[in-house]
Formats: sequence, C-alpha cells, structure tokens
Amino acid sequence: MEAPLNRLRELLGFDLAGDSRSQAHNPQDILDGLGGLPAPVALQQLHEQYLLAVNAVRNRLERFNLLEKAQPEIENCLPVLERIVSDAILPLPAKIRAIALIADNCLKGFTNAYSSIVSHVSGSRLDAAQAELLQHAIYRAIQALFRRQILAYRAYAIPSPSSWQHLHDLYQIARGHGVANRGDDKNIEKIYLCALLMAYADPSKIPRHNLDALRQSIDFLVPFAGIVSVSDFNPSHASLMGRFLVNSETGSPGLPLARAGIHSKDPGNYIIECRGIINALDRKLAQSLDAQHHIPENVLVALRTAMEGQWTRRFARLRFKPKAHLIAGMGNALSLISAINEDKSLDEAMSSTSDWDILNESPDGFGLRFRNGLRWQVQAGDLVVLRIPDEKRLHICLVRRISNRQSNKFDLGLQELSPYASIIQLPAPEGQASRQGIFLPNLPAYDRSAGLLIRSGTFSTSAVFRAAGSDGVSRLWRCTEHVENNGQVEFHVLKPAESVT
Repeated sequence: MEAPLNRLRELLGFDLAGDSRSQAHNPQDILDGLGGLPAPVALQQLHEQYLLAVNAVRNRLERFNLLEKAQPEIENCLPVLERIVSDAILPLPAKIRAIALIADNCLKGFTNAYSSIVSHVSGSRLDAAQAELLQHAIYRAIQALFRRQILAYRAYAIPSPSSWQHLHDLYQIARGHGVANRGDDKNIEKIYLCALLMAYADPSKIPRHNLDALRQSIDFLVPFAGIVSVSDFNPSHASLMGRFLVNSETGSPGLPLARAGIHSKDPGNYIIECRGIINALDRKLAQSLDAQHHIPENVLVALRTAMEGQWTRRFARLRFKPKAHLIAGMGNALSLISAINEDKSLDEAMSSTSDWDILNESPDGFGLRFRNGLRWQVQAGDLVVLRIPDEKRLHICLVRRISNRQSNKFDLGLQELSPYASIIQLPAPEGQASRQGIFLPNLPAYDRSAGLLIRSGTFSTSAVFRAAGSDGVSRLWRCTEHVENNGQVEFHVLKPAESVT
C-alpha cells in the first residue's frame, strides 16, 4: 500500500493545507457569494477561491465538511456545463473548450482536495472515526474523478493515463485499509467498478445523447460485477470471456483478459468479473431495465457486446488514398445520392463539405482524421457519405467510433454499408405524405442482405415496400429483427417478403 500512497502524495505535489495565501478568506463567505452567478463563473470561483481557502484549513474533518458544503452548488452548476459540452459540435469550438476546461479544473481541484485528506489520514493508524473519514474522502475523490472522466466522454475524448493511475491508487488505499466495500452508501468498490465498466463499454461507440443512459445502466448492473485478485484466479480452469485484467501500476482501465493474458501474480493486479452482467442481460433483465429506466436498446446491445471483451476487428488496417471529403446527415445523403443517380456534378452537390485524412482503410471501413472545412454535428451511429477524390462512387457509411484526443486530432471510425444506394419512396400511414429512404441492395457485412436507412421514427417496421435488389429484379421487402437507431437515423437489414415478381 506504500506505493499508491507515495504516488498520491507525489501527484498532489504539495501540502494543500499548507498554503498561507488564503488565510484571510472565509470559505463560507465565498460560498455565500456564489448565489445568482452564471454557472461557469460560479464553478471558476469554487476552483480558484473556495478551494484555496478550504485547503488552508488544517483540521481534516473541518476541511472535509467544508468540501461537502460545496456539493449542492456543484450539483446546481456542473450539469449546465455538461449539457453545453454534450450539445456542442465537434471538434469543440474554442468557446466551448474554455467552458469544458472550467468544469474539468473544478472537478480536478475537488479530486485533489479530497485526495489530500486521504493522503494525511491513510498515513496513520485509524480509529473508527478516522476510518469513516477515509472512506468518505476516497469515495468523494473517486466520484469527482469519475465525473471528470465522463466529461471527457461527452466530447468523445478519453481520460488521461494519470487519472486512471489516480483512480487505482485511491482504490488500493481503500482496499488496504479495509474500507473499500463497507456499506451500500458511499461504497468505494462500486463506484470504482462503475468507472472501469464505463471505460469497457467504450463510449466512443455510443451516441452522445445516450451517454447518461449508459451511465444509468452501469449503475444498475454494477452489483452483477466483481473484483478478484489475480493471485486468487486460476485461468486454466476459467473462461477468459467476460473478464478484464487491471494492472494497477499502469495508467489504464485494463484490457480484456482474452487479449491481455496473465503474466504476473502481483496482488495489485485484479480480474474484473463481468460475466454476471452478461448473464443478467441474457436473462432478459435488459427488457425490464428498458421499461423502468428508459435505457435505449442500442445502449444495452452495445454494453452486452463490450462486456464480452472479445476482439471484434475482422480485417487488417491498410493505408490507401490519403484524402477524402465527407458530408453527414440524411438530408445531405439524399441530395448526394440523387445527384449521382441523375449523373449531376458531385463537386457541386458536395459544395458544403469537410476534408479528412484517411488514416487507414479496410474492406468495410475507414479511419479518418479531420483536416478542415465544415464541422458536422456527428455522433456514433450517424449516417455519413464519403467521397474519395477522382472516384465516381460514394461510400455510404455509419459512424462506429469517435475519438477526440486533442483539438487537432478528431478521428472517426466508419463502417461502409454499401457501395451502391438508391432513393425510394416508403409507404406512409393514410393521410400522410410518403417519405424518402435510402435503399442499399447489397450489404457485404450482413451476408449481402439488402438494407434501408431512414430518419428515426418515420417508418413502421411491419410495413412492406417494393425495390429492385442487387440482381435488378423488383421485390417486396420487409424488415428483419436487426435494427439500429441512434435517435437521428435508423438502419434496417431487410429480407424478401415474397417470391420474385
């Protein structure tokens, strides 16, 4: 336990309670003065003034209580900034980045303030009162750290390695003092697991507006997960699927056990057991979750797939042509497909576009990095159309992964659905106008079935419509059970509804 404690003290870098610059400030006066201020200003003052005054208080319990007094103000202001970040276009404009930085700095400041209490209390023998203070301080530190990680996910960014190392160190200190799994309220192990499971679920593949639903589903499912020390685990008598390996000496959430393997029995390494979550979802618990907690089906399906921890890449990545143009959204896609089917100028149809570097290419996908041009309001599951210069055809794709590591490194992972597409008129309820959809006669990744792209909520899955298949023969089609919906666009895999006519 000495290594985590020493790292924690080194991370803080100084004695937070020893700064005399704020001795003249009264924390309560600062807190009282926040009323009525805009949320960004209030959070900035919490970070720059209130925390400075609180950290000057030497009594640990008093310092903890002052930090707790600020929680209502944080809960009042922070969701405002989180919504701004979630709704912003990507890459984040400079003004939104400044707002995100205010929220991030405030959460980081509170994480460090609670961690300072942890570093002082955990270095001495604990009586019952000190053990409770240690538990609550670690819980609050992890809670703020976890919320900071979720803030990064809201912009398709990833948490830093130092934040993961900080998280592991806090958990190890709690485990070493026997307070990691005490009680249901402020249970350190549960919130630690929540942070790990959130990372395993890979928010880069989840629509941004579904992030809170993903967080809610993990809260509900975390009792089905567990932590086992590597020294107590025998891989020769256990399946590797549904398990993840955490090395607490590395700044990462861990890797699927099937990929990482076990090369050390270090007691600081853990197996995260997720098979209970898989079993819960397989027992149709997901249906009651969806009904009671309004969790979208696509979130549950993505979570179920992620918890298996299996390698899902089907092709090696290769680099081909270096540049591409991209547009996003159903309306723009309809215009482009119409232009190419009517032999119109694609350059004119793609006048409003953005330029991307192709980082890699596989038989059914692309890895792109933003260069310049129009910033699309894009999220996981969205429809985009890619055009490579000097090529006549379009690439109809869905966004499968988004990475926003830095302001100058905004990456998309695309799955190409089909190289061919046509526009069709879909049946509508009586008295309503028919709606357009994009018919894909051949989906290589789905056993060469046909597919349909439509705006969300505009088409009944029981409806039947006519379109020409990949062989040019007109057929009636209906939807299969495979449907994806991210709130903006629906993707259906189709099957023939009758014999060829």
